[in-house]
Amino acid sequence: MEENTLESNSSLNDFQYIFYGKVHPERAGAGFYQPVKHLIHIPYLDMSGTLEINIICSQISAILSVSKPVEDIWMIKSSIELLIKQQVDVLGYCLGCGYNIEIIGSLNPSNIYESVVFGVGVPVLEAESKRRMQKSEGMLFLLNTDIGWYLRLCLNDLREAIRSPKDMGFFCYRGIESLKQYFQIEKEIPNDKRAWEVLRSELSIEKKDIDFIKGFADHVRHGGLQEIYPDDGSKILTTTWGIVDNFIEYGLDRYKPLNEEQKDNR
Repeated sequence: MEENTLESNSSLNDFQYIFYGKVHPERAGAGFYQPVKHLIHIPYLDMSGTLEINIICSQISAILSVSKPVEDIWMIKSSIELLIKQQVDVLGYCLGCGYNIEIIGSLNPSNIYESVVFGVGVPVLEAESKRRMQKSEGMLFLLNTDIGWYLRLCLNDLREAIRSPKDMGFFCYRGIESLKQYFQIEKEIPNDKRAWEVLRSELSIEKKDIDFIKGFADHVRHGGLQEIYPDDGSKILTTTWGIVDNFIEYGLDRYKPLNEEQKDNR
């Protein structure tokens, strides 16, 4: 998404959508003295327009004005969230405070039936939630074993991958790197290359899957930019969760190498 600050709204933007949410912790009463207006362009949706952000007493309202109807409000939500988060990060830097934001829903003033309350999950991951919940008790056990430190770091990053879609490649790859550290440190493997080889062998993971995720992390890891389109984002998340599934199964099976049959029947 590309954006620039504007002095006034464009008169060409005929369709409006209101996004609302909160700055956390809400008790901090974060806010700006006046609205901030942006010109935005979202290439993968072929959409341009303006966004006016207003934050008062930790309450967020943002008016999106565009020249054509939004077909999928969920796809545009992450772009809106990123702009608001950037604005709040400026405030946090200036005040020395750690803020986060939550975009709760959106309203279409011209059509109340298009109002949406956003969930906190990712549909492609939620599809497997029932199966994964069956492992939750075992995961809690693993957190208190030798594997626990590495799994905890990994889960921290996976949480941030969901919360920060723009940077999901960075967080997913770093989460997988935490699992690699388990093999390198606990098995006293002298170098990274060999540790990655052992991880792939023990967990029955293909190198191309890890390389795919790494491709969306390298530029960000070194301060660069990396655009992630929705289809790639879904693949990054499902591939990462599959790798972590295997690591959890590996731990629950007392560190026995996985074979293809175990991988398919998780």
